[in-house]
Amino acid sequence: MPSSITDKLWAIYPIAETQVEGSEAWQLSQLLPEAVSHDGNNYVFVKSFEQPNNAIYIRAQNEGESQQDYEIFVALTCGTFLINPPANSCLILTKAQGIAFHRHPIYRLYCGRYDESDRDLFEADYNYVRDLAATLNIPMDEFNPLWPTSAAKPIMNTILQGLVL
Repeated sequence: MPSSITDKLWAIYPIAETQVEGSEAWQLSQLLPEAVSHDGNNYVFVKSFEQPNNAIYIRAQNEGESQQDYEIFVALTCGTFLINPPANSCLILTKAQGIAFHRHPIYRLYCGRYDESDRDLFEADYNYVRDLAATLNIPMDEFNPLWPTSAAKPIMNTILQGLVL
């Protein structure tokens, strides 16, 4: 079994990895069955092994980097992992990085968990990401009020698949 458990780090594993008996992801899921999946593809554990195998770590905030720019970096890095995780790997975040990602419009769009009462939030998140995408030279259409809220996840998946960080 990998190293001991810490509550200082969060781990994200593809759900499929947690179903491979004996794998690190499976071991963690047995120890921490309270993991959540907001996207239907990955489990977020609010604890992690201290030294997981094949871990991808989110870098710390650079000196002089604004909090907003850093949170965008975290969200884009996490989003690209969620959309296409390398085989047998996990994403490791600090608690602060995990909370920032969970609150970010990129994550909300990626998970696509809006209902019709969230239409204003869906539009605001889309417009935020569209403006961000423009700075990365990724074209996006203007928000269409006729789009169903269920369109959120496919839209974000398309954007994330086009990114190479």
